[in-house]
Amino acid sequence: MSTSVGPNIDHNQTTSCEDFGRFARFNPYSVLDDVWMSFYYWGPTSPTWFVKFLLPNREQIAYLKYLIDDHVREPVNWTAPMVLLKERSNVTHLLVEQGDRGQYIVYTPYKDLSPSDTVDAVAVRLKQFDNGRYIGFMNCDIHVAYALVRLKDVPKKKFIQDEAAKMGFKGRKGKSYLYRGHEWMPIEEADYDHYIDNIEHSDEEY
Repeated sequence: MSTSVGPNIDHNQTTSCEDFGRFARFNPYSVLDDVWMSFYYWGPTSPTWFVKFLLPNREQIAYLKYLIDDHVREPVNWTAPMVLLKERSNVTHLLVEQGDRGQYIVYTPYKDLSPSDTVDAVAVRLKQFDNGRYIGFMNCDIHVAYALVRLKDVPKKKFIQDEAAKMGFKGRKGKSYLYRGHEWMPIEEADYDHYIDNIEHSDEEY
C-alpha cells in the first residue's frame, strides 16, 4: 500500500474529510498523557508537532468557557465529551466531540481577547490506525493531515512511508519530518541531526 502524492495529483483524488472519517475510531482514553510526534504530514512545510492529549477537569472547562463563550460564532456544546490537545509550545487546543467517528471541533483560546476577537471553530477528524499505534489527524478546513506516533514507536527510516500509508490518506505534499527531501517525497537519507534534536527536546514540560 502506498500514499498517492505528487505535484500532478488532482484535487478530486485527494482524501476528503468525509472519506477520512468514514470508518474512523478514536478513543481519547487510550492516548492520554503520552507524547505524540508527527512523523509524516501532507501540507505546507511546518515544524515537527509534539503534543499530549489530556482530559480537562471541571475547573479547566469552566475557565475555557469563560475565555471562549463571548468569542464564538456558534455556541459551544459544553455538554459534549472534550479533550485537550497541548503542544510543546504550551499552546492548548480544546477538542469538542461532534460524533462517534473521531469528529471534533477545535477551539484555540487565548488570554486577553478583545471584545471583537473571534475564536475560530475548526473541523477536524482523528482516527487511530494500526491497532492504535498511530493517530491520523486531519484539519478539514485547510486540508492538512498528520500521522502521529508515540516517541517510543517512531518507525525505522525504511518503513516511514509504508507506515504513513496505513492511514489511507491521499494528498499533495506528503513528506516526513525525519528526512531531507524535496517538496513531494522524502529521499533515502535521514536528516539525522534534525531528528536527534527533536527527540532530545521532546521531553520538555507540558
